[in-house]
Amino acid sequence: MLAIVLSKHLLLLTGVALIVIAYFFQQSKWMGIKGFLYNFVNTFAAGLLAYVAFKPFQLEFFIIPVLWTLISIVRLFKSFK
Repeated sequence: MLAIVLSKHLLLLTGVALIVIAYFFQQSKWMGIKGFLYNFVNTFAAGLLAYVAFKPFQLEFFIIPVLWTLISIVRLFKSFK
């Protein structure tokens, strides 16, 4: 049981860290907001957060990462153009 809780915390921290790192790189002009890498990191990190919020289901926390993931997926596909 403790291993499950720790792994969820690790996923949560990883997702949050990736979002903050991508934001920092974007603000530092090291990543473009329309680029593939920025949108891939956002999609992956938001997906991690949505997964953590899904089991056990936490509606208040689930909505934002799911919307963030969907928006990032759209931006990710647009980065291929």
